[in-house]
Amino acid sequence: QSLRRRQVAAAKELYGALQTGRDDRAGRDRQFERNFNFFDAPVALLVTIDARMGSGCYMDLGMCLYGLMLAAAAHGLGSCAIGALASYPSLIRSTLELGDEHHIVCGIALGYADPDAAENAVRTERLKPEEFFRTLR
Repeated sequence: QSLRRRQVAAAKELYGALQTGRDDRAGRDRQFERNFNFFDAPVALLVTIDARMGSGCYMDLGMCLYGLMLAAAAHGLGSCAIGALASYPSLIRSTLELGDEHHIVCGIALGYADPDAAENAVRTERLKPEEFFRTLR
């Protein structure tokens, strides 16, 4: 099962829950723009990494973010990693007056989850471990 096919399926689930049709470009754009408002969360985190860091540091950063999100959940808070921010690094750096040494990784919305929000009810399909991992001999 290809990544692209899973992405399309996840988008269908999300936009279906939001009752936004595939041909509703304005509705889809409004939903995408919500990424940049951190889905109205009271806390917005911008995650950067020093551009001079080696690729192994992304693993460290990922573990740190995962720990942060688990800790938030343990305290009753919801969180959402927002990869869309990485699509506009120059704009973000200039708006926040960050130098080029700041590599924009993602954002994180943090706050109390809205259980009535349609998007929070969406559950996307996950690969089975045997589809994701492989054993090398």
